Amino acid sequence: MTPALLKFELLFDWTSEDEDLFSFQQAAMYPTIACTVNNHTIYRLIDRQLAIVHRISMGQVWAACGLTITEGLFLFDIRRGEYETDFEMPKFPFRDVWVSIPLARQIAEKLAIEDKLAHLLDPALDTVFSHYSFERGGLIHNWKVDTIADAEYSTRALINTPFSSPTSLQNGRKVRTQISRCAQPGVVMKDRMEDGLILWQVCAYENFLRDQVKLNPKRDQSEQGDFEIDKQVSEASWDVFEGLLCDVKNFKRPDVDIRKARVLSDSIMLGNMPLRKDYLRDSPALWWVYAATAVAKIGQELSQHRALGSAPPTPAPAAILESADVLPPGKAGALLHERMDELEHTLQRTAAENLDYSKDVEDLHAEIATMKQQIHELKTSNSRPNSGRLLELIVLIVAVLFIYHFKLYLR
Repeated sequence: MTPALLKFELLFDWTSEDEDLFSFQQAAMYPTIACTVNNHTIYRLIDRQLAIVHRISMGQVWAACGLTITEGLFLFDIRRGEYETDFEMPKFPFRDVWVSIPLARQIAEKLAIEDKLAHLLDPALDTVFSHYSFERGGLIHNWKVDTIADAEYSTRALINTPFSSPTSLQNGRKVRTQISRCAQPGVVMKDRMEDGLILWQVCAYENFLRDQVKLNPKRDQSEQGDFEIDKQVSEASWDVFEGLLCDVKNFKRPDVDIRKARVLSDSIMLGNMPLRKDYLRDSPALWWVYAATAVAKIGQELSQHRALGSAPPTPAPAAILESADVLPPGKAGALLHERMDELEHTLQRTAAENLDYSKDVEDLHAEIATMKQQIHELKTSNSRPNSGRLLELIVLIVAVLFIYHFKLYLR
């Protein structure tokens, strides 16, 4: 599998200018090296002032594989000390599950995308750093891209030039580039909805872990939370979320009746944890985890529809489709759920067709039985006259023989 090429991007909240000009001028810009996998950009944070070691946006990795934040946290059993969400920055422009490079390599290997992320997770990048200098009003790098000419070297050139591996500068040398503090290509951030969705899932996951630690038979009832989930409410919320998710998945199928195709399951897999509908009423923390996951899944499906609507896919050449270096379209988990839904719908249609077929077979058997009965009656009715005529013929022959012998006797 061919590794994804790298690019340089900056994390920056340019919307803070609308609230407070001073805060906007003091807001930091966070340099990253990124790559794109399955239409999702994965970032490696290389700002030494923010983090001593590099961090990977693992939420973006999971999204590229069709997993939500909650599913990824449960699947790989990641604990609070192993990741950061916003580095305790009040207005960090890109909330995510930021993990260390060694942990990112382990997860990528288990997800079978380590080859695709080979450039991004290359140990040679461990010594690469960039940061924004308020004094100089620009970026300072201890690395460079050799394919960019010195006369054209700039932040814009870095953003527009893909590369496989940067070159570290020796003997303390640095490269300085300028950047405008505004919304522009290569400067990215998450909006409030995306930030809220990340925060909701992470908080729900952490609350669930805390609830599991506290949960024991000796726990005093007064320590239980005041928030409780009614059985009807938990079941209704499950049905609503699962129904909405099923409907959103079927929106791109114009030939499918959404209501008839709405198949609701009473159990799902949340990462590596089986979750049933009736579990929710016993644990408010688990209900919050499920709700956050369901909303995230619906958001993923809507994002896919938006991407498909804005850029209709073009038929790929056969050589590309057969190449082992190209990832299959779509995301693994979403594709799995989609195929499971299609299989379930096919089974339902097959069962309905078999039911109709069995009715036809029963009707055919009934008609055959009726025909057999009619044939038997016809044979019976035909055999009775023949038997009578035969008897008459025998009696007549006997009578003739008797008369003949009687005449001979009289002679």
